[in-house]
Amino acid sequence: MSTNPPSFRLPFALKDDFSEDVHPEVQEALRAINHAIRYSFNGLVDVSQAVPVILSKIPAASGPGTAGAGSGNVIGQTNDQTGQSAYTVQDSDYGALVVVNNAGGVALGLNANVKRPFYSRIKVDSGSGAAIITPTLGTINNAGFIKVAAGTTVEINLNTADLNWRSS
Repeated sequence: MSTNPPSFRLPFALKDDFSEDVHPEVQEALRAINHAIRYSFNGLVDVSQAVPVILSKIPAASGPGTAGAGSGNVIGQTNDQTGQSAYTVQDSDYGALVVVNNAGGVALGLNANVKRPFYSRIKVDSGSGAAIITPTLGTINNAGFIKVAAGTTVEINLNTADLNWRSS
């Protein structure tokens, strides 16, 4: 890795002197663009050098259960509960998309014992009846339950000890 200051690492020359036939305001604008390019490049170089240093200071993962709230799941997973008439979210649903689809509707329970903070997305597929989302303890949006129409996706989270789930 280079020990030169970042200002010397730009891989190409930026023109700072212009002929007299270039209007002074255009010259000023071009110099400003040159400075912006130089600062952006220097920032990228500094970030690319900083990332390995930062990563070396983060403890290594100790296997499953290190993502998010200590669950075995990671953001981006899908938990397909198609055909089920009832389901209760679990720690493994942290960061996941929980898909429910049942023509008769779905009763979805929010498990008060999940590790916090807890975040998940619930998708009620368009072919299903509505989903009634009810916390096992506490409230959701300061109510006992919410009804989610078919074809809708909601985000849910539980951050505090007061057991008031939030949904959007």
